[in-house]
Amino acid sequence: MSDVDLFDDLSDETATSTAEASADAPTPTVVAETETPATDPATAETDTEPTPNTKPIETVAEVPADAVSVTEFAAYITQVLMKAKFAAGEDMDGTEFTVPQAVYQTVKASKDPIPHVLVKAEGDAEARVYILKTDAEPWWMARRERISTRGAGATRASNRTAEENLTLLAGAVTKSLYALARQAMWNDRVEQTAKLVDKYKGFLKEQEVAEETVTLALQEATDVFNAEQKAKADEKALKAKKSGKVEPEDNE
Repeated sequence: MSDVDLFDDLSDETATSTAEASADAPTPTVVAETETPATDPATAETDTEPTPNTKPIETVAEVPADAVSVTEFAAYITQVLMKAKFAAGEDMDGTEFTVPQAVYQTVKASKDPIPHVLVKAEGDAEARVYILKTDAEPWWMARRERISTRGAGATRASNRTAEENLTLLAGAVTKSLYALARQAMWNDRVEQTAKLVDKYKGFLKEQEVAEETVTLALQEATDVFNAEQKAKADEKALKAKKSGKVEPEDNE
């Protein structure tokens, strides 16, 4: 087994953990030719491409031999990109991951959609999207290349696609809301523990314990806490130094 084959067992769930809930959703409503479809920001660059995909979208009764689901295609492309980086000796930076939402955006594009078919068997209430893997892989790689080189010569804010950034935005919002919830919980905890400190200080005052003794006890507890925190920080810094790793400022 070669080193590159290490990625062959990558599952759909591993490659698309950020989008499991909507990965197998039914096909989006197809816009009639007489309607004006909404502009897709992620595929806007295809408006000026010389060779867009203009093949009509077929509706078939059975899944073609070469077709895969949106989730499977996202996982497959992730494997391809990971293998390419691994073979080139490049570090994984997250841009190799492809989420199903990004694939769905290209399915819904009004111009140059990803090669796919709609599968609707007899008795099915609605059709489902299946990606034509052989045609879609080079199409996807060409699209990535267009996006990565678009605006060459200027500083790009991100190498990710618009769809990927929208997904990351949703994740960042969730993290922010979670942090705010935790902050509220800890603010409440601070208030409760402050009242607890005051309660025991009141007990000691009733027991006529010298104020200097109470102050000394407070300082001793504070010093012990600070020493423990410093020891933990020093241990963490030492481990990071030994491993040669620098802690990132964010998770991107």
